Amino acid sequence: QKSPQREDEHEMEAMNLTEAVNETLLQRSIRSISAPYDCSRNNIVGVLVQNASAFLFPCTIEYSLICAVTLYEMWKHLKAKPTPVTTYHVCRSWSTNSLGIERLGQHFSVDCHSAHKGLFAGILVLVLTIISLVLFLVLNQDPLYKHLAVFEVSLCEMTLYSVCTLCVLSCMLRIRVLRQVTQKSSSLDSSLLVMAQAGMYVYCTFSVIGFYYAEDTIVPGGMTIEIIGLIQTTMQTMLVIDGTSRRCKNNSHRKRKPGRQIITFLIIANMAMWMINTLEKGHAMFRPSHLKFFGLWTWTVITHVSMPLAIFYRFHSTICLFEIWKSAYKKQNSKIIRAVVLRLEVLRRFARDCIRHPEGEISGNFKPQDHGLKTGNKHTVRDTLTVSLSAFYGKLLIVLGLALPVTAAVIPDATVTYDGFYLYLYLGSLLFLLYMYAGVMTEEVVQSVSRKTSAFEMSSKRLRTPGTAPQQQVKYGSFYLRMGVAGFGVGSMIHACLHFGMYFELKSDSACNEILVAITPLAHAAFIIMQMIFIFSDNNKLVEEYSYTVVTRFGLMHMIATNLCEWLYVVVEETKYDILKFRNSTDMTEENDTLGNWTHTPDIHPDCWNTYIMEPLARNASEFLFPCTVEYSLLCAVILGVMWMNACSDPSKPKHKDSTASVNYEGRQSGVNIIYSRSVSQYSVDCASAHKGLFAGIIVLVLSIVCLIMFFELIKFPEYVSIAVFQVNVWETVLFFTTTVATFICGYIIKDIGIIRSRRKLELEHIVLLVTQTGVVLYFMFQIIGEFFSLESRESWAIMRIVTPMAAMIQSICQTMLVLDAWRRRCDTKKHMTDKPGKQLVTFLLISNLAMWVISRLKNGRAEFYPLQLKFYGVWAWTIITHVSLPLVVCYRFQSTVCLYEIWKHVYKTRSS
Repeated sequence: QKSPQREDEHEMEAMNLTEAVNETLLQRSIRSISAPYDCSRNNIVGVLVQNASAFLFPCTIEYSLICAVTLYEMWKHLKAKPTPVTTYHVCRSWSTNSLGIERLGQHFSVDCHSAHKGLFAGILVLVLTIISLVLFLVLNQDPLYKHLAVFEVSLCEMTLYSVCTLCVLSCMLRIRVLRQVTQKSSSLDSSLLVMAQAGMYVYCTFSVIGFYYAEDTIVPGGMTIEIIGLIQTTMQTMLVIDGTSRRCKNNSHRKRKPGRQIITFLIIANMAMWMINTLEKGHAMFRPSHLKFFGLWTWTVITHVSMPLAIFYRFHSTICLFEIWKSAYKKQNSKIIRAVVLRLEVLRRFARDCIRHPEGEISGNFKPQDHGLKTGNKHTVRDTLTVSLSAFYGKLLIVLGLALPVTAAVIPDATVTYDGFYLYLYLGSLLFLLYMYAGVMTEEVVQSVSRKTSAFEMSSKRLRTPGTAPQQQVKYGSFYLRMGVAGFGVGSMIHACLHFGMYFELKSDSACNEILVAITPLAHAAFIIMQMIFIFSDNNKLVEEYSYTVVTRFGLMHMIATNLCEWLYVVVEETKYDILKFRNSTDMTEENDTLGNWTHTPDIHPDCWNTYIMEPLARNASEFLFPCTVEYSLLCAVILGVMWMNACSDPSKPKHKDSTASVNYEGRQSGVNIIYSRSVSQYSVDCASAHKGLFAGIIVLVLSIVCLIMFFELIKFPEYVSIAVFQVNVWETVLFFTTTVATFICGYIIKDIGIIRSRRKLELEHIVLLVTQTGVVLYFMFQIIGEFFSLESRESWAIMRIVTPMAAMIQSICQTMLVLDAWRRRCDTKKHMTDKPGKQLVTFLLISNLAMWVISRLKNGRAEFYPLQLKFYGVWAWTIITHVSLPLVVCYRFQSTVCLYEIWKHVYKTRSS
């Protein structure tokens, strides 16, 4: 039963997130639509609100983000009310003043020693920044002094970023003498800082590209400013992550407080940078050259998505730096006091067990728990550094993977740049995979020799994971999921080979001989094959082996970034193709104003082609092959993400628990899926009690194919377009309603089947399912909104356009809940193993999801299939919505079949007693 408090926390969190999105969209609307602004000029309050919104909107966004994250943490840690047990609380820490008098828990003290120099230097920087902003706002009003205003504020910004970068580097060197400690859980503040840093990366990267290609003469050194800002952001985040775990080692450190002056300066300097971002950079109009280069739509979206995160990053940096300023140099309790606390903790646990077990059956294992901080070692310091650096590296690659295709869509001459970037991604991934395969071959050779030669017996024992049988293997993901990876990988590889064939149609002239046209798709195809082999292989030993963690973390993150960049490339290319297709086929005068420099100039000059065979073939096939690339990239990114998290886990903790801790029939657990004790190449399937659901599902699949054939035939004739849309909407509604009813009945039938209580956190299949369901909700929610406001009363069946997406949303939510519940169930009685309750319905749902996957792939694949939404949202908005969310919808239907198949196979499996 859900806790009302938990529901309230979740509702407040959702309200804050909704408020943040609403404020962002409202701010963009006020700046782009001038009619409401002109109508309210005579209203004093309206004028005041509009003039103040530029400064107050960022406050609303930051407030909503902070509240949403805080409420999420409250919601995550809420648990059911425990049974009241008499406990004896022991004070784990004391706070005393100089006289030794104990303070209350609400009393806080701040030691300002060794901070005055940094304080006054920071105040000086803050005052100069305010003066610079005042001059900018005043001079910017006069067109004669606009260039001077931009010049002085750019000079101030460059100086501030440069000084802060040097200070961060100096502080990192100074605090190295402090001891490294480890905490039991990662800091929430550090996680928030890393998330907000993505906004800085996006804004700075797009700004650098805009300065490079737009040749802005108004902002001198603009590209240098953004590059220095990017470097300063990265180094400061590393300083925060490292400084959070630093503590004074001895009395000399507590007296000198190394690095505290610089941290004080950085706290105030970040406040100054927060003011610059809020008052100066928070508007798309601040960069007129970028607005012209990227277009009104693109640059406005980039600014209002990334800049609130950049503003929040500066604010949160002050919080994290203040926590370091306060905690790193704080006097810790003596070793004697900590020893007494641990002794009292033992007594407290002993007394608690005595109360719980009055008969005398008391657990004899009493291990004192140190609730404080533990001193770290060299491995801990290296692990923290490599994890942070690999995360920053992957984040930077992903941002570039978004920025470069957008730039190539604006300027065709930039195609060589992003071709070189993707070539770097593919070759880097191939080198890492070759390194991993070399490690596997080396390990196999050593194990083979160790079995024959007694001299290598100790080496063989060392290479084996403790508590694991040599023949047992751990796979990432179920067999069906990995088969999906293989199938989608084949489609992606076919698309890469078609692009490789385009090279042979080019002329042999030096101006047309673009070697990257051949090398890039060839490297892409090789990367797809090698990655599929890697995912199917048993490489968990090398992934989790400590001696390989540094290379493994960076290599896996590089592969994750490669897959996500491939996804972003597909989204940008398909969006560009649809927008330009509509612009060339219809009158889009209004839309042309928002497209900026987007042109239909091909990547290769038309005079360079000898023939036009492969290029049209690749273009026509992309409609079906691009979704394969998206689904393949998404699945691989999630699987590699789980591998990366395992590689980033604490090496001091045992990676494999005792097999007796879990249910015997589960065998070894891979952290992702259950693999049974027999050979991983052997599978058994019990098809009993499934024939009715099988034939019902086949009927649904056949009717879906017939409906699609009618749709594609009727839509060719303008007079039958409405009939084509109507019949397919009716069938989709019937299909969604039928599967929803089947989901409810199945959930009711299986409620008596036993549940495995000792289940881990979300499986890999569940992560993919929940991530892709976001696309389902996004896609159909925008459909409902567009249809509601475009509803025409003269059409008697127009209401079906709202009922169909609403039924799809309800069906996906109910089905996801069924999957999460049924995944933990196992038949535990002879009656259940004989009757197999619910298996017929699971079979029906499995094939029905396959039918819905076919419909999503063939019918919903293009933006022009929804003309009302296209007219309501505009070509730009609806095309982006379609190409971002629809691949997730398609992948959700496939992933649902994967999860339902795993339920079908494991829940009803007959097991030995």
